[in-house]
Amino acid sequence: PTPSFHPTTDAAPDANAGLVGTMSTLCVRLCLLAFAWLDGVSATVFQGELASFEPNLRHFVGKYVYDYSHSLESRVGSVTIQTKRLGPALPDSSGRLLFAMFDDERSHWKRVRRQWSRRTCDELKEAASIHTDIDLSTPDGKSIYTIQVREHVRPRFWYFSFIACDVPLSAEVEYEVHAENILWDWQKELSLDHMGLFHCYAIFAVLFAVAWICTVMAIRRGSGPPLRDHPYVQLLLLSYVASWASSCFFLVHYALFLHDGFGSRRIRFLGVLASIVANCAIFLIAIFSSVGWAISSAVLPHRRVF
Repeated sequence: PTPSFHPTTDAAPDANAGLVGTMSTLCVRLCLLAFAWLDGVSATVFQGELASFEPNLRHFVGKYVYDYSHSLESRVGSVTIQTKRLGPALPDSSGRLLFAMFDDERSHWKRVRRQWSRRTCDELKEAASIHTDIDLSTPDGKSIYTIQVREHVRPRFWYFSFIACDVPLSAEVEYEVHAENILWDWQKELSLDHMGLFHCYAIFAVLFAVAWICTVMAIRRGSGPPLRDHPYVQLLLLSYVASWASSCFFLVHYALFLHDGFGSRRIRFLGVLASIVANCAIFLIAIFSSVGWAISSAVLPHRRVF
């Protein structure tokens, strides 16, 4: 006879409670991971504000990976910096506000990243690969600068920052930093470590759709008890649909990203949320299998409790 798993009445509530607690903890951790991942996603357009009344401000903007060219004269990318003063013109001062770029060489970024806020202006300027002065005394308070990047050794991470050297910022300063990989044509908005993601999500969207169709066809052709009611099959189909939806959301996000260098945070969040659903469905299958639920039968005992 085919054995079946039926937990005893005394043990079932504890098992169910432990399983619910495990899944609740898992979902919370996945959500926290999603939010952390959203904050750490590389962008092409960095926007923010420089706080006022900090004469020796050290403000890290972000990082970006540029490609390289064997030619010493060829440009591989560019950075456009736009600043806007939100208050009156700054008083005359001998201080300077700098926009500095550091590559990932040991003598540059790796040299100053430790104790970043304690480094003097001279140390930061000496370690910077490129730096330029930002003029905040214009009548309308706006300034635009473009820096051309050349690299002929290998692809490198570049780190952007604003450095105030004895500048009394009496008003906040808004900034926008736009980086581009000009060697990559329609993908120039992407950092080099994100190249090919648009194609990747397009391919996986098709693959998940094909996997869902093949699974549904296999279920309908099967003989015996209806497999479509089996919990494992339902969870597997749910994982396919959620994975397909996640790929589609990210596909839309990166389509917008390629256009404006920023994308859509809401659509990206929906993509992460759909991937959480897909992961939870697979984890449920693993957890149910580990305790022997629905292996020899197509029903889940104590399903309502779960």
